[in-house]
Amino acid sequence: MGDNKNGEDESRKSVTTAKKLYGSITELSLQIDSLSSRCLEIDDLFSHDLQAKRVTLKDCCESLFNVCPKTYGSLAREKLWRTGLYDAVARARKMQKDRKWTPAQLGLVKTHLQSGIGVLQLYVMKLK
Repeated sequence: MGDNKNGEDESRKSVTTAKKLYGSITELSLQIDSLSSRCLEIDDLFSHDLQAKRVTLKDCCESLFNVCPKTYGSLAREKLWRTGLYDAVARARKMQKDRKWTPAQLGLVKTHLQSGIGVLQLYVMKLK
């Protein structure tokens, strides 16, 4: 009977941790969106501050995925994909709509995509 109570306590702790992590992810997403919307150049999209927030977002999403993979796994993956990876590339493409890309700008976007693909590949491997 004591084992059942310990299991319930662990389950409650997991849910509480997941809710806190989700709150952090939501807040980070809003901060990243706010900072990104003020960017005027592609270099600004990949500034140290924004990159640090994206890394923190990745870490929080990974933690959420590890705490409750069945309940929050797809949500964590979606938040990471949308806010951490896709939005930066979409904004960069929008900024460069009618202009030629410089090699430095292409390098920033390619590096961002390659690291994102690696992270998402790890998520897929964990789901198997």
